Amino acid sequence: LETAIPIVVVASGLTGLMIAPANWMATIPAAVQMASAAIFAAMISRLMIRYGRRFGFMVCSISMALGGIGSVMTIIAASFWGFTLCQALIGLGLLGINFFRYAAAEAATEHLKASASSLTLASGLIAVPIGGMFFAISTNLLAPVHFAGAYMIVCARPDYWTSHPENWLSMGYLSRRGVSVYGLYSGFSWRRHVFG
Repeated sequence: LETAIPIVVVASGLTGLMIAPANWMATIPAAVQMASAAIFAAMISRLMIRYGRRFGFMVCSISMALGGIGSVMTIIAASFWGFTLCQALIGLGLLGINFFRYAAAEAATEHLKASASSLTLASGLIAVPIGGMFFAISTNLLAPVHFAGAYMIVCARPDYWTSHPENWLSMGYLSRRGVSVYGLYSGFSWRRHVFG
């Protein structure tokens, strides 16, 4: 799941440079990504407290998918402000990934709480090279429009969403035995039981 982070963080700046009206505006989309995550953090946290982690993850997953689809369309249309707005949705989606460590700790038995959180955070070390690989492969997927393909990776695997209605558009869910994390990647999906 965390492979989306290096893809969208790198792609937002490069795409901004490509379609911005002026060069100094190139990093505005990346700034909007981070700002939206900061702005929505308290709201998503309250939402998860009230309706459960699963509902919060679904909201973030839907936001990430809509932001990815919107980014592809706005890059093709060369709409800088539309692209910037889509980065706000992606920022909300990235925020959901940060809540996985809390979900892992809550679902773990008392003696496994620290290990569950650590494994969830350590998955980011694996995600960076994989995300970089996906970025390199997908950058020119929709050539001659550069970087639009990278955003297709963010919202890949719609067949997974429709074939697993119990996890509809959810990037992660809690089971009674532990945390199961689903990766939504182009060409394959994987499931990893953190414990249990």
